[in-house]
Amino acid sequence: MDRTRIAKVDDVTLVRRGQRVEGTLHLTPHHLIFRHTPSTDDSTSMVENPAAVKPRELWITYPMIHICTLRPNHPATHLPSSIRLRCRDFTFVCFCISDEKHARDVYDSIKAWTCKLGRIEKLYAFSYQPQTPEKDVNGWDIYDARREWKRLGVSDKRADREREALEDEIIARTSSDDRAGKPHVYGAQQHNLIVDARPTVNAYAMQAVGLGSENMDNYRFATKVYLGIDNIHVMRESLNKVIDALKESDVTPLAPNREMLAKSGWLKHIGGLLDGASLIARQVGLQHSHVLIHCSDGWDRTSQLSALSQLLLDPYYRTLEGFIVLVEKDWLSFGHMFNHRSGFLSSEKWFVIENERIGGDTAKSSFGNNGGAGHAFESALLSAKGFFNKDNNSRDSFVDSDGELQPYDTGSPNAKKASTPKGNDKNITKVKETSPVFHQFLDATYQLLYQHPTRFEFNERFLRRLFYHLYSCQYGTFLYNNERERVEANVRDRTRSVWDYFLSRREQFVNEKYDDAIDDNSRGQERLLFPKAGEVRWWNELFGRTDAELNGSTVHRHTQSQGLESDGSGSGSATPNTVLTGVETADSAVGVGIPGKAISNGAAGAISALTAGVVGLGVGLGKGRDGGKSPSSVKAEMEVEMQ
Repeated sequence: MDRTRIAKVDDVTLVRRGQRVEGTLHLTPHHLIFRHTPSTDDSTSMVENPAAVKPRELWITYPMIHICTLRPNHPATHLPSSIRLRCRDFTFVCFCISDEKHARDVYDSIKAWTCKLGRIEKLYAFSYQPQTPEKDVNGWDIYDARREWKRLGVSDKRADREREALEDEIIARTSSDDRAGKPHVYGAQQHNLIVDARPTVNAYAMQAVGLGSENMDNYRFATKVYLGIDNIHVMRESLNKVIDALKESDVTPLAPNREMLAKSGWLKHIGGLLDGASLIARQVGLQHSHVLIHCSDGWDRTSQLSALSQLLLDPYYRTLEGFIVLVEKDWLSFGHMFNHRSGFLSSEKWFVIENERIGGDTAKSSFGNNGGAGHAFESALLSAKGFFNKDNNSRDSFVDSDGELQPYDTGSPNAKKASTPKGNDKNITKVKETSPVFHQFLDATYQLLYQHPTRFEFNERFLRRLFYHLYSCQYGTFLYNNERERVEANVRDRTRSVWDYFLSRREQFVNEKYDDAIDDNSRGQERLLFPKAGEVRWWNELFGRTDAELNGSTVHRHTQSQGLESDGSGSGSATPNTVLTGVETADSAVGVGIPGKAISNGAAGAISALTAGVVGLGVGLGKGRDGGKSPSSVKAEMEVEMQ
């Protein structure tokens, strides 16, 4: 309790979606709790139905708080002090507290419990004790790597072999056969594919820090494609722009700014992930060939593409149990850095006191104007443009970044090494390492569920609650950055698995429309599943808005936000930009930024031959993310990746 400056404040006004209620605010070591009794004018109904006036509570776990801003009482406005919260689950609330000292004590307490813990072991997961029936479930046992290998047809004996030696042997044998003119034997067919998830220019730019791409002279048996999937920094800024469109959700019931939503590019990014996963799934499922997937380090875009493509290929992963296994296998065991990307320990940079900022930092402006007669409307709403605007464009985290852009070996004696957090070390959140990578995976899964409502055993609420518990820190599943850290911290014995929550409430997360029949000869029951091009939509339930507010009434409304280009006919139809930005073999290449192998404008036949296989998979080589860009824009993208 030493972090709690004040444990209870009476007469607090909660403002949410423009509605106000009076109640009491409680601060506990792990939760912020607002308790209020709904008012009613019908005394008869109060007597007949006492439950109608039962006190209601709003619980917010501290790690769920992303942005917290205190606005002290200002004499010119005659408004009470207020604390506005933007939560990671897109809950926006404002607490108005008449006593300024109490308001500051609440703010300081929230800040202490949110971003001054110092260690993962102080999060809620290490003290949470479930009740029946959850305590009788053991979600830690649902995934077993050997059991999953066996299900996939991989024997224990083969799994225990030295994979690196086997891989080197096969590559060497295949390369020598290719030079001798012998037929390839690697894989079921001769369409082996290497997928570099990065835009072409970014992939080559990363060679400067040792994170380049394959030299195709060494892989003559394969074709390499580049996908225009942007890095963690671009994705973080895209989500920030979405937040800018929703940020006034606490003080006003107005609909979000649709133009700002479109400019965020969020749906374009989700569509790109689905396009890339579709390309991989078609290569494996239709061409019966091997695919190697990577990005810069392999734990962000790689996990997204690998997991999504398996979701398209294997009906098992579309069941509740199978999806859990998929998350355990391709995200947790594979090494996605949940702590870095999710920022569980928060950051003091996300806490702001109005009128106490130094240097006039407009990028972190909270309420903007100070109020007065000329701003009566803004003051009345306790709002001003830019309250939740936050600019993460500082370069402070790139110096000692542990993320995907950190060189493995800088060769400098003064260079800072990437550190691995230990269970007893003090951890901090590096703002520039946070990114909604797993969020995007869940969003892409939602798109598939919405497009194919009978092909998934789980429902939308399952995905939404999984997103919530990613940030609630109530369970130990997503804590730390990799499996080794979780083993060293003994999270299996010291915390509960998030799957306990879902498996003990299975009936709440089962899709009533689910059809488990698999028949490749029956339309709608095929084993393989593919996303419907051009039908990406806003996940309105997650963002806390109605379908009409975010998606409108027609499919064509997403043309701009998906990065689609109009055909110029005025009919509302559009042609989607492909995620593919480059194709390369040992002998030729096409795409922006590939040095030394550029194909001349007149070599149309060579281009056609080179891309025929990829186009046959349903993804053409159009403008992509790099096509038609000016040198200045290409340079800007390279600089972002090089950060």
